[in-house]
Amino acid sequence: MKRLQSILILFAILVLTCCEKPSLCFERVPYTGNELRTDGFYYTDKYYHNFDDTLPNDSLLFIYFLYKDGSWFEGGTYHVTDVNDITPEMIQDYHTKYPHNYNTEINWGLFKVHPNNIYWTLYHVWELGVSTKSLDSAYILNDTTFVQVNYTSEQTPYKITYHFQKFPYKPDSSVAYQWFP
Repeated sequence: MKRLQSILILFAILVLTCCEKPSLCFERVPYTGNELRTDGFYYTDKYYHNFDDTLPNDSLLFIYFLYKDGSWFEGGTYHVTDVNDITPEMIQDYHTKYPHNYNTEINWGLFKVHPNNIYWTLYHVWELGVSTKSLDSAYILNDTTFVQVNYTSEQTPYKITYHFQKFPYKPDSSVAYQWFP
């Protein structure tokens, strides 16, 4: 039994060291447009709602930062009922409490805007450290709102609407240059 465990551990180490992390779906391009604002964050409080917004709001706000250098950062999940309740100290505390969210590529990615759409690409780290990439997109309604449309495994459409909130603080995006030059 111990021999089998040793073989499985050696196999896992071999697989993890031989697997190359996939590259993101596009290169970093500075954002110079005005289709979306970058002087704050985008948030959604209706995560994975149906088109008719029938699912209940669970009082969670998911926030995302866009940077002029083309970086995208998933800034955390906050248990508040009003976006105005989020403070710079809450965001700093979140990243102190969960440094792996800020200091690794897990929540960082890149975005670009192409006529009336935003595209973003991120890494997702699963069990045993295996990285995969994702490419998401949304249509831009105006400079403060974009809407993502996805489908469940049963092919039922759902949407996620992102709203802008002007904010005086943003985590430093220069950390992302080590993963996405």
